Amino acid sequence: MEAFHLGLHTHNEEVQTESQDTPDCDDADFPFPKHWKKRMLQTYTLTQEEYREIDTLEFPLDLTVVTHIVEELISVNINQLPDDILMQIFSHLDVRDRFRVAGVSRRFNNIIRDRFLWKTVDLRSCSGTLDGRTLHRLLTRYFLSGHLRVMYLPYRFATMGVLKRIGKSCKRLKTLSLSRKQLRPNLNFVVLPESLERIIFDECPFSSRYDYNHLELAGNVRSVVFTNYQKCFDLRRGVLKLKNIRELTIKNCHCFLGEGTLIDVSENNPELETISICGVPDLSDSNVQAICTHFKNVTRLILRQNIGLTEVCLNSLKTMKTLKTIDIGDNPQFDTETLERFLVEHSKINK
Repeated sequence: MEAFHLGLHTHNEEVQTESQDTPDCDDADFPFPKHWKKRMLQTYTLTQEEYREIDTLEFPLDLTVVTHIVEELISVNINQLPDDILMQIFSHLDVRDRFRVAGVSRRFNNIIRDRFLWKTVDLRSCSGTLDGRTLHRLLTRYFLSGHLRVMYLPYRFATMGVLKRIGKSCKRLKTLSLSRKQLRPNLNFVVLPESLERIIFDECPFSSRYDYNHLELAGNVRSVVFTNYQKCFDLRRGVLKLKNIRELTIKNCHCFLGEGTLIDVSENNPELETISICGVPDLSDSNVQAICTHFKNVTRLILRQNIGLTEVCLNSLKTMKTLKTIDIGDNPQFDTETLERFLVEHSKINK
């Protein structure tokens, strides 16, 4: 933190300091990226009063003091910040605010257009403010490019037109999330890019009026997540459409699947290697037993925050000879001693 003392200049005079006056503080006391310190020294010009305020502080500084100083400096001199620091700040804005910032100046617009800011795009905050035409223009201008990796689509924008545009332009997209979208029978994920590996269905219900015979996933999708489902019907219809995936995640759902559905899922996905079930109160010991019985190739099993499980399910887990990784933490019915004993026994079984 001595750099604050050595490198700052006032408007009216050059500040001369000696090494013996330098506060003793190393980079470990600076709670920001290390290159920020040098950048701020090169950038800021303080008044004599501001310099004296910093000069009287005791080092090492408390985090709240440093944060206050930096916030004050940024609020006054944000245009003087270098591009890489502004980019870090803009990365914490949602999409709508980024577009607003882009209209401030040509410099800000150029920074906002940098590919670093568009590797992950979350449009859920824009669902009430953008129409289809505006969305298409913004997608084309900014982030529908080879740099996008993760996209979160709200219910209004999960249409075949948008999916086709994504499939055509986002050749490196890895993850797509759909939120609160009632899936229509004509919604076909095959049009998505071949690079897509993961799809997240966030509370996406299935209508009882359709058969969804044409609802298919892109060929390279290997991981599917179902989250925030309230009805077993919707969850069941979703998982039964899965074929040849390797990772299945069900989390924060107030329902689960029967043994018959689990059997169908295991038959449709013989290469399934990872099952993660977290925050599902309806998950029972019998469900775990069915998983252990029918999923023969699972090597990684995650069961966290499931209040319906008891120590009885541990006996079923011991029968899974293929398991290499088990995560069963945060289940209130398990005590530490029982878990430790189980893990020791299971490690011996799999040796």
